[in-house]
Formats: sequence, structure tokens, C-alpha cells
Amino acid sequence: MTYIKTTNQNGKAIKDIGLTWQKLFIEGIYEKIPNKVNNKTIGLYREYEGDYSRDLKYNSYFLYEL
Repeated sequence: MTYIKTTNQNGKAIKDIGLTWQKLFIEGIYEKIPNKVNNKTIGLYREYEGDYSRDLKYNSYFLYEL
């Protein structure tokens, strides 16, 4: 699970979410997950605090079929 604090202003949320996905692959976290059935990954974002006009806080989860 990754906790993200960002904002929709100036496209920052898009950049921050992209960096989170990059971290998953660049740091080798994805490759270390055993018993994956396939290479499909689901990003789930939940537990939002805030709305589109203010700072956002939420948890992100990366899910795999095992």
C-alpha cells in the first residue's frame, strides 16, 4: 500500500500517480511478487480525503492475480 498526498492543481496528481507506478517497476517491487498468474496489474485508489478543488489524500493499492 502506498499513501499519496497530492492536488489536482497544475496536473500534479497525474504526475504523482505516474511516479508511484514508476516506483513499482523501477525499484523492482513488481518483479519480486511471486506466483503471478499473468502480467496484469490493477491500481486501486481508495479512502479519499478531499475533492478535486483541494489537496487530495488517498491510499493506493496495486493488485495482481495470484
